[in-house]
Amino acid sequence: MGTLFRRVTMKYEAMKHQGSKGGSTLDEVGEAAGESGKTVQRYVWLARLSDELLEMVDKKKIGIAQGVDISFLTEEAQQWVSVILEETGAAMNASQSAKLKEYGKSGELTLPMVRLILAEENGARRVPIIVGTSEAQSIAIALEHITPPRPLTHDLFMTFAQAFGIQLREVFIYKFEDGVFYSELLFDDGITQVRLDSRTSDAIAIALRVKCDIYTTEHIVSECGVVLEESSMPDEMDDNDYALLDKEPEDIEDEAELKKWLSLLDEEELSERMEEAVADENYEYAKMYKDEIRRREEEEGSAK
Repeated sequence: MGTLFRRVTMKYEAMKHQGSKGGSTLDEVGEAAGESGKTVQRYVWLARLSDELLEMVDKKKIGIAQGVDISFLTEEAQQWVSVILEETGAAMNASQSAKLKEYGKSGELTLPMVRLILAEENGARRVPIIVGTSEAQSIAIALEHITPPRPLTHDLFMTFAQAFGIQLREVFIYKFEDGVFYSELLFDDGITQVRLDSRTSDAIAIALRVKCDIYTTEHIVSECGVVLEESSMPDEMDDNDYALLDKEPEDIEDEAELKKWLSLLDEEELSERMEEAVADENYEYAKMYKDEIRRREEEEGSAK
């Protein structure tokens, strides 16, 4: 297919030099090749890819839409993408290619940024960050799409920013020092971009509300990243299980015991407890019950 891209592109360029108008040239070349003018335009863009990337498009390792996005990158940036895709064996999705194109057009794209965008999205590593109780509750309600009876501080902050046409573009966790993560937020009003320093817990809570991307460095992921494994719980109940059911979550300090306690609750009680937690603005518990409900739904789905 790479040969077709270049053959159609050469025909298009030749007709342009002969004086044909841009739009009609695409249609004319498309008609001769049995394609639409829009398809010819995509071929023209794809022909700008390096040989290595074009081969990946041919082998369907990179989709047509993703190939078009990265065709706007410089030769050097395309080389970075090619090398990292070969190193990781990862597939590129539309979100990743769009980010590469955006940062490439702004001139901000660097090799570490390309590596971060392509290598870790959907990866197995997680960066554990300790946050305070109030921030944890705020993050929890954003993750679970729970609407609190009254807006929290992070809700108010984003409502205020959006009212004045200011958008949060990304959060960047740029440093880990003495057990503390350092973050900054990138804001854009359509004319000016401004970076503001922030506590990481606040940055995450705000980012989740506007669904913007959260980035960090490969160094931080390597230094702090862990691979989490799910633990399984037995299904049969014994006397110890009944004794555990008599407890409340605030009485249980051991995490494994808390997971066991949650697994013993029936679905009706889980739902009731979640509703009560939301009404009491105890979002940490609300998220805990919601997570258990979701875990069971996923198990049922995978068993079908």
